[in-house]
Amino acid sequence: MHITTYGGRDIGQYPLTLFPTVFRLVFTIGIPIACVGYYPVAALLGHESLPLWVSALMPLVVGSLFLYISCRLWAIGVRRYCSGAT
Repeated sequence: MHITTYGGRDIGQYPLTLFPTVFRLVFTIGIPIACVGYYPVAALLGHESLPLWVSALMPLVVGSLFLYISCRLWAIGVRRYCSGAT
């Protein structure tokens, strides 16, 4: 239960380089926590090879993409929903 409630908060407290490659990919692509917090700050501090403008736009682009995918999945769920009430 703890990982589902506080997992995102805990991942955001540590540098992404501490985690294995599989977790880095999951938290960069699957659940874009790293795109919002880690990459922009790492670029500002000079710890990543990404250009600053890429890191600055990353939260906006990845957030918009994640929102679009979430809205599409929500629409699919609403279309397939059938109430249990008569």
